[in-house]
Amino acid sequence: MNTVLPLINIFQEPFIRWERRNLAPQEAINGKYSFEEIRAGVKTGNFISLNNYSESVFYVSKYLGDTMLTCFIESTLAENSVLKSWLREMPSVTPQILKDYQNKYRERDFLEVDVAIRKAMCVLSEGQTLIHGGLWWGKEDVVITNRPLSTTFCPQVALAETLHNAKAYYSDRIDLIILTCTKPQTNVFVYKHKRIQKAHEKEVLFASGARLQKVREIFITSLDVYKDHGSEGKSVPIYAVEVLIT
Repeated sequence: MNTVLPLINIFQEPFIRWERRNLAPQEAINGKYSFEEIRAGVKTGNFISLNNYSESVFYVSKYLGDTMLTCFIESTLAENSVLKSWLREMPSVTPQILKDYQNKYRERDFLEVDVAIRKAMCVLSEGQTLIHGGLWWGKEDVVITNRPLSTTFCPQVALAETLHNAKAYYSDRIDLIILTCTKPQTNVFVYKHKRIQKAHEKEVLFASGARLQKVREIFITSLDVYKDHGSEGKSVPIYAVEVLIT
């Protein structure tokens, strides 16, 4: 019988990004003026508040290179007792095939990876949300995956994945896919978030056979992408794609 991993809501406490401003003298600490001090100061002036993943994908698309949201997510997960309970359900030693898959991604490993994911015997909770960066699969609104599906807690990681090896350049489009679990049945494997090569990816891997239903897509903005360093770029659209995964 599968173990249901309890819900993790990254935005239970919203992410707040204050616009930079000069601190009033009474707000300064030892004469230092930093972003953290602005956040800790009197809450006046303009700010951005993110309360869910839909808002977060708009943020990372428009504030490229801003690592504050990534730091917020890393900090939230580092202190999250529920994530620790997820990891306790995983094998104490990550199977070698899953280590290799995360670091090398070889299509010939799909079958063995699926077996390893299913051996963990875990599924996510109703309403759990994660992100996948890439492209929607074809023209249909409902698809069944035929390979493991990599997801992350961090939208910045998902966006970076779409740019890796000029993927967005060749695809002419970027989809930031917001996956929300409904009636979860697909097994998952949760990678460790510390002391591994790609800990920053905050990765959760779904076995193949997941049912994905596109709910809607929303245009966010356009982004200049490049084939390689020094090449002429082109503009591609970024979409938020809201999806239910079973």
